[in-house]
Amino acid sequence: MISKAQISYILSLKETKNFQKAAEICFVTQPTLSMQIKKVELAFGAPIFNRDTSPLSLTHFGEEIMPYIENLESGYELLNEQIQKKHGTYKAEIRLGIIPTIAGFLVPDLYKQWQDELGEIQLDIVELKTTDLIKAIENKEIDLGIMAGPLNEKNILEQ
Repeated sequence: MISKAQISYILSLKETKNFQKAAEICFVTQPTLSMQIKKVELAFGAPIFNRDTSPLSLTHFGEEIMPYIENLESGYELLNEQIQKKHGTYKAEIRLGIIPTIAGFLVPDLYKQWQDELGEIQLDIVELKTTDLIKAIENKEIDLGIMAGPLNEKNILEQ
């Protein structure tokens, strides 16, 4: 059986292609992350990652099982959401990115108003430079961004 933590370790390692960076993202030590990945690979009977490449890459087996691991992560999130809804503690989340030059003026005045109007929605705000904000939107790390424009990015809807 694979744990939720092990799923996070595998997905972080897949994303970063580096044990140390993945460990930092997961808030564990590199040896802990490495040991847990090894445990999963032993349980599966095949390596997920090819450690002989630089940067780290998925093995053929890793590529085959990755969609299932990603589905497991989504399943955990959906299950947690349903449990929270049952207990009346669920809050949807909006991840908002905003450039620092605007954040200092906009956020202090509007945050309380947004929280009051959005009620059951948790608002997570992060400050990012425009280029990082565009990448975060494209990578679905944030839901929307506030920045100066026009951007003229064909994959981003501007208002």
